[in-house]
Amino acid sequence: MQTALNKEGHLDRPVFFIINPQAKSQESKKIWGKIEKELIDMKHPYQAFFTEYAGHAEELTRQILTKTKMECVICAVGGDGTLHEVVNGAVSFPQAIIANIPAGSGNDYARGLQKTKNASQALETILENVDYRLIDYGVYQNGTSKRTFINSLGIGLDAEIVHEVNGSKWKSIFNSLKIGKLVYLYSFIQKILTFNPFDLRAEIDNQDHEFHQVWFMVVANQPYFGGGIKISPYQNLTTMRLIY
Repeated sequence: MQTALNKEGHLDRPVFFIINPQAKSQESKKIWGKIEKELIDMKHPYQAFFTEYAGHAEELTRQILTKTKMECVICAVGGDGTLHEVVNGAVSFPQAIIANIPAGSGNDYARGLQKTKNASQALETILENVDYRLIDYGVYQNGTSKRTFINSLGIGLDAEIVHEVNGSKWKSIFNSLKIGKLVYLYSFIQKILTFNPFDLRAEIDNQDHEFHQVWFMVVANQPYFGGGIKISPYQNLTTMRLIY
């Protein structure tokens, strides 16, 4: 990969794109095609990798960062799931700066943190070589496996809805009609009629709490979840390297 100087004469950071071609019922491939054309027109160096299976974005991110100590941008082109994998692949590498070009169904990260209007604006922000922002990320443990998250972590009804949506034929249908985020509302209406509330024990600030007849519990790291539902409107972020 060649290096390039920006208009101020400073060395640009290397930029790696990890594209999920299945995101938004393959609509992401059209978005990437537009972005790639802009990169070629600008003669800006880059490297692109396409995911082939669940977890591949995390593997690719780790492979890229293992081979360089240079500060570089890893940009997820896909939805929140693709970004989640990239973050988990990058979390132990201090040279990584995480960026996102939204190309999924929900795109809650872009809505809540990145605040760019479209893919072209997101690309422009990334290539401006701007300073990154530090934000918090969460850590959770499932058995012996520890994982990180930057959007939200849910237990209960919301988790069932996401699980249902990701395995549903309706997701591709809603995406094809350009109303992908409404599939979560559709699933919510179905699930709320059949969901059984449960008892939950949680440790919060080193204190044990018991809750009864719980519908869901969400740990929110940014305002939105579920394709645009503002679950935590006053959320504040302070410590992870991201372009926004």
